[in-house]
Amino acid sequence: MRVLQFIPSLHKGGAERMFVDLANNLLKNGCDVEILLAHQSPPQMNQYRLNSTIPISIIGTQRKSRFFRYVSITAWAYMNRKKLKDFDIIHTHLNDGLIIGFVIKILFCFTPKQMRPRLIFTCHMVGMAVPKASL
Repeated sequence: MRVLQFIPSLHKGGAERMFVDLANNLLKNGCDVEILLAHQSPPQMNQYRLNSTIPISIIGTQRKSRFFRYVSITAWAYMNRKKLKDFDIIHTHLNDGLIIGFVIKILFCFTPKQMRPRLIFTCHMVGMAVPKASL
């Protein structure tokens, strides 16, 4: 099973730590796992814990503007739709993950169900104050 996992970055945090553990366990259980990040993070944060055989792709957005990040994520998904179609599962995390997942859902809405990737959205905001602008 081919699995693409998306998260904005692998900075220090509980969601990022869980993300790395999940990717490592998927690989250990025989899945072909790839990681997609919105932007690079220092390897000493959480990336050092990721199995070195798991390929990492970076969209390359900077953390400057939320609007610019969302436009970049949308453009990347559109330009890479053929690559995305090859995955069985696309698992997205956090707010940026909701954006790329929504874009992917729109891109494949006319593709027959059996030929499109399954989408899983995970938002790790339990107990956090979420600004209304991000909803």
